Amino acid sequence: MSVEFVDYLLRITGEDNYARNKCIYTLRKGVGRDLGTVYEMDAYLGMWYPKSKHGRDVVCMVGALFGFHPVNSNTGDMGKHLRLVSLSNENGAAQNSLLKLIDADFIELWGRLCHSFRLIKKVGVPVNYEQLYLDLMSWNHFERYIQKRWSRSYCENVKQQEVNTEEKEND
Repeated sequence: MSVEFVDYLLRITGEDNYARNKCIYTLRKGVGRDLGTVYEMDAYLGMWYPKSKHGRDVVCMVGALFGFHPVNSNTGDMGKHLRLVSLSNENGAAQNSLLKLIDADFIELWGRLCHSFRLIKKVGVPVNYEQLYLDLMSWNHFERYIQKRWSRSYCENVKQQEVNTEEKEND
């Protein structure tokens, strides 16, 4: 379902300017608001709501965040995206944001994601919405493998940057 949901978001925002702007404006209204309280979003997201409250919350999150920053990528996860933000000299804000995200339970996650997306949008980093959807659907897994992967992804990019810096210094 995730692939179809993200394809749907990309398709409806790729239409003519009026329809695109109306959709993005409506979805963006959900950012920072309690999940499920912006009923206008149902016109775009309602057919994608799963039966579970958790699934409905994830669809609302991804839809609202897409409306706020409709720039899609086909690679990466939040760890990589925040690492790209940190390369733009955000004074540690991206790392702090990641630490707060991976420490959050599902209830706290929405507010922290909104903060992270403000940083991501400011720098203009594209987001892999399909991966975000899948990650949020599995957020509560007892092994916390999503949180671990985001952390590794952030740190792997740091290690690669350090290797590149050392290679330049040795030349």
